Order: sequence, then C-alpha cells, then structure tokens
Amino acid sequence: MGKPMEVQCGDCEECVDICPVSAFTERYFRKEEPHEARYDARKCEKYFENTEKTTGMAVCGLCFYVCPHGRK
Repeated sequence: MGKPMEVQCGDCEECVDICPVSAFTERYFRKEEPHEARYDARKCEKYFENTEKTTGMAVCGLCFYVCPHGRK
C-alpha cells in the first residue's frame, strides 16, 4: 500500500464545485480525520449506479480531472 497523499488543497475547492452530487462536504482534508469527514462515498456510489442504469456506463471522475495535484 502506498503512503497517504499529502494535504495540498489550500483554498482550492475545484472538486467541491464540479461534483454533480455534492459528495464533498467543503471541509479540507486533514490527515487525522477519516475521509468520511470530507467526502460522502455513498453519494458518489449512488451516482455511479444511476449513471450505469441510464447510460450503461458508470463513469465520472470529475473530481480527479479538476484536481491540480492529481494532474502532476
């Protein structure tokens, strides 16, 4: 297993702004907090399920696409 990603969000909220289901809570990531404090994975999962039912494909990834640190 790789080491955890260093928190680099700063004032960036691009993932919050682009998420079609508002899965992000607008709290910054903190190493000492669980992901659930910042991100509701169930909302994302339901979105994938609904998208797959309607289009036959479960895709999104917009949060990864807009993250400036994910592009490095």
